[in-house]
Amino acid sequence: MQSNRRRFMIGVGAATLGIAGLGAGSTVIASDHSGLAFAEVNAEDEYVVLKNFTEGEFDLTGYVIDFEANGENEQDRSFPDGTVIGAGETLTVATGYKDVDADVDFGSDGGLIRDDGSDVISILAPDGEEILRSDDESHWADDSDKEEEQDESGPEEYDITITVVDREGKPLQGKITLIGTEAEILGERELGEDGQASWVVSEEGRYAYNVYEVDGYEPSSDDSSFEVDEDTELTVEMTEVDETDEEQDDSSERDDNGEQNEEESDDGTEEENAADEDC
Repeated sequence: MQSNRRRFMIGVGAATLGIAGLGAGSTVIASDHSGLAFAEVNAEDEYVVLKNFTEGEFDLTGYVIDFEANGENEQDRSFPDGTVIGAGETLTVATGYKDVDADVDFGSDGGLIRDDGSDVISILAPDGEEILRSDDESHWADDSDKEEEQDESGPEEYDITITVVDREGKPLQGKITLIGTEAEILGERELGEDGQASWVVSEEGRYAYNVYEVDGYEPSSDDSSFEVDEDTELTVEMTEVDETDEEQDDSSERDDNGEQNEEESDDGTEEENAADEDC
C-alpha cells in the first residue's frame, strides 16, 4: 500500500473526539470531495484504506471517520491535523485494536469493526456532511488505475479467433492450422458448427492460417497472413469450386493427350510404310 508522508499515532483519549467536538474554528480544507473513495475495508484486521483520485493532495484535516455509521454506538474519530493523501495515493486508517502498519492509528483498546461486515464506515467533512459510505457502491474505488497500468505494459496474451464462411456468410466445416511468427505450426483445429477456431498466443507479430478439408470450397484469397497486436478476430471467405469447370479442364487434358496419341500413331504408321517400301 502506498503511504502518506506522515504517520499519526493517536491515543485513546484523543481518539474519542467526535463530530460534536468540531468547533467553529474548523476549516473546510477540500470543498470538492468527489476525488476521495474507499479502496478497502478489512474487518478482521480493523483497518480502512482511502484513496485520493484527484491530481492534487487531499487534506483530511478536520475530517471524521465513523466506524459504525449505521449503529447507536459513537465510534467517531477525527483525523489529526496535517493528514494528507497524495495525488493518486492511498491512506491506511487503523482502529488500533490490531497490530497493523497504518498511516493513521487511533490506538483503540477494543474492536470497532465487526467481522461479519455489518458495520457501515463513513467519512464526514469538517462541516458534518457525510461524503462517503461503505455501503454505497459509488463511493468505492474501481480498478481503472490497474487497467491503465496493464494497457501501458501490454497484455500478456492475445486471443485469436478465425471464422471460415462461404461468400454468403454461412459457416463452413473443415480444418485450419495457425502458423506462427517464426513460420512454425501452432496447432490444428477442427472448425466448429459456427465455423470458428481459436488460439491463445503470447507474442505480437505476423501470423498466417491454412484452411483445408472444406469440401467443395477453396480460399478466395491467396494471402493468408494477418497482424496480431491485440485480441484478433478474423473472417476467412471461401469460394465454392465450380465442378463444371473442373470437368472441362479434365476433358481438355484428355483431348490434348488424345491428339498427342494420334500423332504418335500417325508417326508410327509412316515409319511402317517406309519400311514396307524398302522391302
